[in-house]
Amino acid sequence: MTDMLVPIIGMGLIFYFIVLAPQKKARKKQQAVVESLQKHDRVVSIGGIVGTIVSFDTSSDEVILEVAPETHIRMLRRSIQGPKALGSDEDGAGDKVGK
Repeated sequence: MTDMLVPIIGMGLIFYFIVLAPQKKARKKQQAVVESLQKHDRVVSIGGIVGTIVSFDTSSDEVILEVAPETHIRMLRRSIQGPKALGSDEDGAGDKVGK
């Protein structure tokens, strides 16, 4: 019985250090990025929606984004991937067709 226990514990430790620990670290980093966001930050959601933060609803953990002039959507704060990359177009219309 103890002969089989050592390899099983070893495999469990390997699984933890290869799979679980990096996932935990990435989740903490993502949460820190989302927590640092402020009003008027331009962000991208996990689904690819780009918008500007208008306000936060802390009671329901939601964010209100402006995705177009006078167009607002509510989404869960955890569904924000992060800030929009610097140097990209304001509305994404920088690609010219027929160039």
